[in-house]
Amino acid sequence: MCFNAIYNFEGGTEELSKKLVVVVSCMLLLQLLLPFTSSAKRVDLVDVKPTYWAMSSIDEMVANGYMHVFENGTFKPQQKSTRAEVAETIVKVLQLPLDATIQLKATDVQATHPQYEAFRKLIELNIFDNREQLHPEKFVTRSQIAKIITLAFHIVVDEKNESAFIDTQRNCWAKHYIESLADVGVITGKSNGSYGPYEYVTRAQLATLLTRAIDFNKQVEKLEVAYDYLGKTYITTLQEYELWVTKTIQLVNEEREKQGLSSLIQDPSLSQLAIIKVQDILEHGYFDHKSPYYGNPWDMATLFDYEFSSFGENIARYLSTPEEAVKAWMASDTHRENMLKPTYTHIGVAIKKDDNGRFYYIQLFSSK
Repeated sequence: MCFNAIYNFEGGTEELSKKLVVVVSCMLLLQLLLPFTSSAKRVDLVDVKPTYWAMSSIDEMVANGYMHVFENGTFKPQQKSTRAEVAETIVKVLQLPLDATIQLKATDVQATHPQYEAFRKLIELNIFDNREQLHPEKFVTRSQIAKIITLAFHIVVDEKNESAFIDTQRNCWAKHYIESLADVGVITGKSNGSYGPYEYVTRAQLATLLTRAIDFNKQVEKLEVAYDYLGKTYITTLQEYELWVTKTIQLVNEEREKQGLSSLIQDPSLSQLAIIKVQDILEHGYFDHKSPYYGNPWDMATLFDYEFSSFGENIARYLSTPEEAVKAWMASDTHRENMLKPTYTHIGVAIKKDDNGRFYYIQLFSSK
């Protein structure tokens, strides 16, 4: 059983913006290069035993050159982190070029300060505020580091969070920053259910928070998670049947080749949308192009900040192989039209099995 839908915006993306509310997802725009490798040489630290709770994070931060070791071979994991150290570390982790042109208002961070350029870069990126006093040697609180990490890694902050801590519910200005980071696993809090928002962050805690943020950012870069602006949460978007997805696209392009048409480009972002759609179908128990949650396919694409000038969708279910799915689509005039449309340039596919072991297929097409 299968359906298809075709939708074209003749006016292109400019006309589209007049018809749909565009919600920009910073997560899909963020392209950070984080060479965080497990092959980095391990550094032996005098004061950090292999059994220390933050050992793995400290090890990786030091091995990659993101945090420094003191001259006597110590890391000083319990030492409080200053604003200058946090600025330096963030710049190194994000591999940011020190090319800021903004003028600092601060009188306590002159051009001779070791972290002058780091502060300028983070202020230019609106991660730090451009104030008359930056207080470079002032210790950073756990509330402040939560805000800094969300801004540095473009992690979406909202007021609808599953996580909560007993000491952030009243009069805590950083409540939503803290809870949003907890929702994605960057923050875990303490065993008694508290977070300690006004405590100072230690070097061990800084290393741990940043390695977790790096790991989460990798998931975003690999399109394994996406932020759902309707649900106010990050959702998992893992492709479960990659070989079948590749086969489906291959079969479509073979059919296009027979008609003298150019092959469609496999678009990872479009496949991520297809994953979101098939998950939505199974979660909400429908089988149609119009989602009761996201609306039309092109509405969903716009919500997740996917740019296009025309858009189409084929869906199918209860077919055992990619060959069967493509054959069924080709036997339908409207589905065939989608697959062989000359103006389409990109394709995304997702395949998922329901609780009864039956397969669902989503094809998304676009031109840009």
